[in-house]
Amino acid sequence: MILRSVAAMAVAVVAAGIPPATAAGLMHFSVTQVRQLEVGIPTIRAYLDLTHADGQPLAALSESSISATLGEWQAELVQLAPFASMRQGVAFVFLVDISRSLSPELFRRMASGIETWVDGLGPADRAAIIAFGESSQLVVDFTDDKTRLLAGLRSLGPTDDLTLLHQALADGLELSRRLDSELPGRRAVVMFSDGKDEGSVYVAEDVLAKLRDDPAPIYAIGYSRLADPAERQAYLSLLRRYAANSGGSFFAAEQTRFAEAYDSIRQRIGEVWVADLSCEACRPDGRLSRLQVQVTLDGQVLSGGGSVRLLPLATAAETQPPSTPQEIPEATTAGQPTTAKPRPATTSDFVAPQARLWMWMLLPFLLIGAIVIWRIRVTRRRRRARELRARLEMQTLAVQAPIDPRSEPSVLDPPMPIPRPGERPFRPTPTRQPPARSSPQVPPKQVRLIVVRGSRKGRQYSFVVVERAVVGKRSDCDCILTDETGIDQAQFELLHTDGGLFIRNLSERLPTLVSGRPLAGRIRLASDTLIGTGDTVLRIVFY
Repeated sequence: MILRSVAAMAVAVVAAGIPPATAAGLMHFSVTQVRQLEVGIPTIRAYLDLTHADGQPLAALSESSISATLGEWQAELVQLAPFASMRQGVAFVFLVDISRSLSPELFRRMASGIETWVDGLGPADRAAIIAFGESSQLVVDFTDDKTRLLAGLRSLGPTDDLTLLHQALADGLELSRRLDSELPGRRAVVMFSDGKDEGSVYVAEDVLAKLRDDPAPIYAIGYSRLADPAERQAYLSLLRRYAANSGGSFFAAEQTRFAEAYDSIRQRIGEVWVADLSCEACRPDGRLSRLQVQVTLDGQVLSGGGSVRLLPLATAAETQPPSTPQEIPEATTAGQPTTAKPRPATTSDFVAPQARLWMWMLLPFLLIGAIVIWRIRVTRRRRRARELRARLEMQTLAVQAPIDPRSEPSVLDPPMPIPRPGERPFRPTPTRQPPARSSPQVPPKQVRLIVVRGSRKGRQYSFVVVERAVVGKRSDCDCILTDETGIDQAQFELLHTDGGLFIRNLSERLPTLVSGRPLAGRIRLASDTLIGTGDTVLRIVFY
C-alpha cells in the first residue's frame, strides 16, 4: 500500500508538471537500459536511474526537465513515469558460479539468496539460470515457474576446477537480447563472482565490446578469497567496470552482509524512471545509435546515455492500407494509453525502395566475385602448403636414409677381375661396419586436450605420446575427437623427439591453427598452447 501511494503521488506530480523540490544534492544519473519498442517505430524506451547523494531514489520528476537526442536527431518525450507505477515485470538472468573457488558454505549462502529472490518474483517477472565453471550452460530458460527454477538451482554445487566467467557473461548478454513476446522489456543480469576468469576464449576487451553493442545492465556482487591483495583488487575493479559500462551497479559483499546485497539489487532495479521517446526523423536501418538524455534539476544539468540498434521490425501499422491515417499505440501510464501522431511521408520514403532494388540487383555479382576471390586464395594456400610439405618430407628422407656411395657402382671404380677357367671367382674382402648406435630412450609424454570452444566445451581428452600420436576423427587415431566439429579424419600429429613435443599438420582440407596462426611444417609446443581449426579450439596441457 505504501509503495502504491508513493507511486500515485509521483504520477500526480508528473501530470501536474510541478518541478521537484528535493533535487538538491543529486549526485548520480545514468541510463541503465535502452531498447526499441516492438510497436511505435522508431520509439525508444529508456530506463533512467536518478538518486540523491545519500542513495535515495528521486521521488518526483517533470517532463519539462527531460531532453534527448538520438544520433544526430532530436528526440521528443512521449511519456514519463516511475517503473513501479507501470506494473511491468523484469526478465532476470542469474549467472551461478559452480567452481571450487567458492567454498560450500559460500555457495550455500549465494544459492539461498537467489532462492529468496525467486520466491519473490512477481506475476509479470521471468527468470533464467546459467551455470558456469569448466563450461557455460543454460540450466533453466526464461520461465515464471518457480518450482522449475528452484529445482534447477538446487541441482548445482561447487564442483568444477575452472571458471569461464567471460564465456558466461557473453552467454548472459546474448540471452538478455531475446525478443520473445511474453518476456518483459526490462532486463537484468545478476551475478556473484570474484571477477577472475580461467580458460575462456574471451578476454576482458571482448566483454567490454559486447557491452558497447546493445548492452543489458549487469548487477554484480563482488566477493573474493584470493590471497594476494593486489590481485584481488584488480579483479574486483574489472568486475566493477563491467557493471558500470553496462548501466548496472556493483555491490561489494565484503563491505555489507550477503543478503543485504541481493535486497539492494532488487530495490535498485525497480527504482528507475521510464521515458518513452519518439524520433520521427530517425530511420530504423539496423545501425547502432547513441541515445543521450539530459535532466535539468535546480540548475544542475545531468547527462547520461546508452546505445540502441534500430531494427526495421514489422508493426501492426504496416498491415493497414496506406490511405488510412495510422496512429501508433504507445506504452500506458497508470492505465491511460497515449497515441503518437503519424509521420508525414518524405522524399526518402520514395528514394529508399529504388536504392534497395539496385542493391538486390548487384548482390548476385558481388557474391560471385567474393566466391571467386575466396576460391583463388584457397587454391594458392593449398598449393603452397603442398609444396612446403613435399620439401620437408624430402629433407626428412634425406636425413633418415643417406645414400651410401659404395652401394652402387661408380665410373671411377676399377673393373671387377674376370676369373680364368678353373680359378675361384674373386670375392672382395668385406668391410667391417661400425655397430649401430641405439637412440636413447625418451620417456613418454602425458598430454591432455581441453575443449575451450566447440560442441563439447570443457571436455578433456587424455593420452600418452610415446613417439608419435595422431589426433582426428578416424577410429585408428590415438586421440579420437568424434563429437567435435571442424576436425578432419586425421587433423594433426604430435611428435615426441629431440627432448620436446612437436606438432605437424596432416589435413589438406582444414589447416591446423596454433595460437591463431596456420601451421606450416612442424613447430615445438609449450604447455597451455591453443590449437584449433576455427570451429574447435583445444588447449594442450602437459602433466
